[in-house]
Order: sequence, then structure tokens, then C-alpha cells
Amino acid sequence: MSLSMLETAEFQTNVDRLQSDLATLFSSLDDPEVVAEAEAFSRSAAAQVEAFYADPTPANFGALMRELGALRDFMDVRATMFGEEAASLRGGVTASLHLAAVLLLVTVLAAGTTIFLISRKFGVTLRQTIAADLREQTELAAATNRLSFRNDQLNALYNVFAEITDTLSLEYVVKATLKESIQIMRADMSTLRILRGDELVVAGAMASTGIEIKGLSPVKLGVGPTGRTAKRGRTMRIDSGGESMMSQAAGTIPSMSPAAQTNRSAMESGLIVPLVVGARVVGTIACWSPRENAFNDEDQRILEMMASQVATAIVAADTTETSERRAHQDPLTSLPNRRQLEEDLAGRLSELGNSGRNAVVAMLDIDYFKRLNDEYGHHVGDVTLQRIAGVLRSSVRDNDHVYRFGGEEFVVVFTDTLISEAMTLAERLRTTVAAVQVSGQDDKPVGPITVSIGLALLPEQGKDVGVLIDLADKAMYRAKSAGRNRVEVWSEETLPETATAAA
Repeated sequence: MSLSMLETAEFQTNVDRLQSDLATLFSSLDDPEVVAEAEAFSRSAAAQVEAFYADPTPANFGALMRELGALRDFMDVRATMFGEEAASLRGGVTASLHLAAVLLLVTVLAAGTTIFLISRKFGVTLRQTIAADLREQTELAAATNRLSFRNDQLNALYNVFAEITDTLSLEYVVKATLKESIQIMRADMSTLRILRGDELVVAGAMASTGIEIKGLSPVKLGVGPTGRTAKRGRTMRIDSGGESMMSQAAGTIPSMSPAAQTNRSAMESGLIVPLVVGARVVGTIACWSPRENAFNDEDQRILEMMASQVATAIVAADTTETSERRAHQDPLTSLPNRRQLEEDLAGRLSELGNSGRNAVVAMLDIDYFKRLNDEYGHHVGDVTLQRIAGVLRSSVRDNDHVYRFGGEEFVVVFTDTLISEAMTLAERLRTTVAAVQVSGQDDKPVGPITVSIGLALLPEQGKDVGVLIDLADKAMYRAKSAGRNRVEVWSEETLPETATAAA
């Protein structure tokens, strides 16, 4: 918005006419002092008009109004000298003042409108710029967080690789893998399964709280998401309904579900990655979250990187433990062997002797085993040993220890047991063995199969379990001398030094 050309011209015309009339009027005056004073007022007013034209600001307008007002007041004072011409000129000055006010108002309005429009446009632009900047900052922060998270993941991967490759303990490798995979993937649960035959058995399962998840059933190869992942050797990502898929496995008990065990929300998302060594799948690792769509392509890439190293560590540790287990396990009966017993005598059985707890050591020997081998052959003898080993394994309690001592002899350590209870357990073993059916050639029954059992007491008869085994062995020979198929407790009475040839 600006002052029209007509208004501007009219203002300038009035000013020019006013200056001309003032010059004519002042030239008619007789008093030189008055003329000089009048011309000074006129020049000052004219100069302020020019200043206002050059810079029409409120300050210059105020100065112009003061100059024109001073000229008008001068003419009012000298009215008697100017007569009618002065009155006319005074009207011109007033008109000029009015036009000057209009000019300033229009100029200010024009400036204000321009500033308003510019401010409005600038405000919109500023808001857009600020919004864009905020978006950029948000995106930058998100990108920074993602990069930081991925960097943490890679650092954690390096730590996992260093940790699991420095040990051949399968239990340690499994626990370290579960713990680190939960942290790396920001998961709420992780499971690791190892392929045994055609089944994926649980080697370990852990919640983010550190709780061990129990009761997860084995999964058949090719069955369910985990089974299909192992069979195809390809990663499977589940975006929702993960726990319901886990609970569909055969033998799964609802009360043993991860949600029930941890008192937390059911798992929705899952990322199942095969453990592959060469071209062979050896197991799976899976991370789970109660959030839907919790894992993305980058998470999958990271877990696959981890799985490639874990698979090698799992195979190495499993192979080592299998070899050690075989070295400490009787190949015929699968019971711990004499070598394992000797190690346990220096370890946990030694601790048992020093603990002050009650225990009973039993030595068990198959009656007439040599005759059995001679009459029916070593195959029948091997079957007999396997059957009796099965009876021992299924009859003793979880905290008891069973070993194949050698030949037809077995050692059982009943922990936290008094003699009265041990006699009951030993008698149960004896009667259960007597009920075992073994067949020879042409399916003819062999037997009966019986055992003689000797017992020694801890701590009453000693704290060294190795010494108590010798005492139980002597008690066992006394049982044989007393007619076999019986249980005897060691005592200070004279005992035969060796068994008869017909043992």
C-alpha cells in the first residue's frame, strides 16, 4: 500500500505555493528583523519538508509538524503586521500540516502492511524451516541411536565370540549364548536347541530376567517353526503368535509355558536361526519378544552372524564332552565307570565324606555270573548286565550315585540316608533284580538272576568313601558266604578274604 500520485502531487503543490506566498509576503514587510525571522522560519520548515521526503519516518514527521507549527505560531504573533494575507497563508500552513499527517499515516500503514505481509510469509517459512529442522534432528537422533545400537551389537558379538571360543564346556557355551543373545537382540527370551537324531532337544532356555525356562519339549525335525527352520536350514521370522506356536509342540504342558513360568506377557515375535556347520544343521537358536514385529532384517543379519560362531563352538564343546563322557562311561551299561568313580572320590564324594551328612555305600555283585557266561554265552551275560544296570538306574533317587565297578560288580552311594532306609532301598533292588527275565537261545528263560549286596555306613564306619567301598565289598562277600541273594551290613566280625570260585 502506498500514497497515491494525486495526493503526493497535491501535498507538493501546497508546499510550493506556501513557500512562494511566504516569500511574497515577507518581501512586503518593512521591519528587517521581522523579515529575517520570517525567512528563517520558512527555510527551517522547507528544510524539514525535504528531510521528510528523503526519510518519511515518524521522527522526521514530528520534526516537520513542529516546524510548520512554529511557522504558524510566528504568523499568529505577527498577525497585525501581515493582515489578510497572513490569515490566508496560515490556512495554507494548516492544510500542509494536514496533508503531511495524511502522508505519514499512509506511509506508516504501507510500511506496516509490508512488514505484516513479510512477517507473515517469513513466519510461515520460519515455521516450515523449524519443522524441517526438527524432523532432521529427530531422524538424525534415530539414526544415531540405530548406529549406536548396531555398534553395541557388533561389540557384543565380538565379546561372545571371544568368550565361547575359549571354552569347551557345553554348559558354559549354552549359557553365555543365551545371555548375550538376549542382550544383543533386546529380546525377552532365548532358546538353544541341539539336534539329536531327528529331534531338536533343548540345551538351554532363559528369560531376560535370568530365569531358566524349563519343560520345553523336544521338537521333531520338520515340525513347527523350529523344526522347519532346522530342516530347511533357513531363518524364520515370526511377527505374532509366537508362544502359541511354541505351545503346539507335542508333550507341552500349558502350566510350563514361558509366560506361566515368568509371570509375563506371552511371546509374540520370534526369530529362529539355524546353527549350521559346513552344510550340516546342528541345532537352532531363537530369540523371542512379547512385542509384535519386534525383529527386523538387521536383527536377523546380526543373529545369523552370531549363530555361525555359536554353531562351531557348540559342536566343538559337544564333541569334547561326548568324548569325555564316553571315557567316563561304561559302553555296555552306559553307567559311570570306574574312572568316573575315582574322579568322584577325589571330588564330590570326598566332599560328602567331610560334610557330616549320613550316607550308605553299597557293593552289589551278580550271583553265579561266571556260570551264567559259561552256560549261556557272553551275549546273555551282557544282556544281564544291561538289565541290572537299568534296574539300578530306575530304582535309585536323583541324589544317589550308581557306578559299574568292574566285571559283574556295581557300586551305589545312597546320600542323606540312614541304615534303616538304606536296608529298605537295598532290599528293593535285590527283589527287583530277582524279577528280571533274561532269555537265552531259542528264547528259553535264563535264571533266576540274583545279587548279593554289602553295605557300609558313613560317618559311623568312616568318612572316606573309598575305604567304605572296601568295607561294603567285604560285607558283600559275607552275603555270598551266607547263601547269596541277600543284604549284609559290614561289621567287625571275621569275614572271608576272597569269594568262592562259584561266585
